[in-house]
Amino acid sequence: MPLSVETILYTGTGILVVVGVWLDFMATALTASTSGFFSRRLCAGIHLVFESGARVFRSRQWLAASGPCMTLSLIVAWFAMSWLGWSFIYMGTEGAVINSATKLPAELSETIYFVGFTLTTLGTGDFVPSNKWWDLLSVIAAFNGLALVTLSITYAIPVIQAVAQKRTLACKFSLWGDGVEDFLSRIDSDPSYGTLKDYLKTASPELLAVAQQHLTYPILHYYHSSATETSLPIQLAVLDEAIGKLPDEAFEKQPELYLLVPNCTRAITEFLVTLSGVFISPSDNEPSVCYSKNEHSLAAELVKQNSTVPLDRRRKLLEALIEEDGWELHMDESERER
Repeated sequence: MPLSVETILYTGTGILVVVGVWLDFMATALTASTSGFFSRRLCAGIHLVFESGARVFRSRQWLAASGPCMTLSLIVAWFAMSWLGWSFIYMGTEGAVINSATKLPAELSETIYFVGFTLTTLGTGDFVPSNKWWDLLSVIAAFNGLALVTLSITYAIPVIQAVAQKRTLACKFSLWGDGVEDFLSRIDSDPSYGTLKDYLKTASPELLAVAQQHLTYPILHYYHSSATETSLPIQLAVLDEAIGKLPDEAFEKQPELYLLVPNCTRAITEFLVTLSGVFISPSDNEPSVCYSKNEHSLAAELVKQNSTVPLDRRRKLLEALIEEDGWELHMDESERER
């Protein structure tokens, strides 16, 4: 018996939707490098809504809520689209689902109901597949739903852990002061500069780890902080400016800084390059503070030599990152909210 145009249309659409959901899910959750076509646009749209809300209501809580809402929306969207796709597949054949008591073909709403319960593996038995082929397809649909929900939750948990690690790193940076001048004054309070050495030893690998997490979980970029202490872009900008202004005396007393400052510079550069390829472009505004003080100092020279990005572009990328996070930074003044 030849297939009707309606059957081909419904079944073909359903298969495309189901396959599309899995391709998008795998690109977002399993490739550890990018987001799927649908996920990328959904996240951008949600972020735009929350960004607009933050401006209208002048509340950073709007931006802070965007990340969790995106994660939940992605999980719901993947399941909803999968539900839609499988519903189309079942609707493509009349009588694919029947009432278990009356043996009559299920209506449209009853078919959608059956598909929903099948995907959640919670079938109640009031509607059943009409023959052995639909029995087999229902098993596949049930496995599809179980795998999608399980993997989605498995994806969400490490995202939350990565957010916590990112904010912890920002807090660690913020302990050194509220700005560049505060940072440098705290360094001067330790004549041996031993504390600075220990600090930079751990800063570089932790920053590189967060950069890789941004690649693994692109949605991490949309998790914003409502306080400067937990905002990594702000704390990173302070650190980047401060290491370029370290006194020459620090290198005399702690020769290990000859290695640690370049390592920290390269780690910051890697973080910026990682995000600039996907999330940010250099700011159009000129940097608020340049490496003008002691620009020929040992620290400034090391920063210039070990940054693969020109300093002007580097600072514009930092400002773009700060602006994307909803902040405005003045290096020599206290941070303030836009």
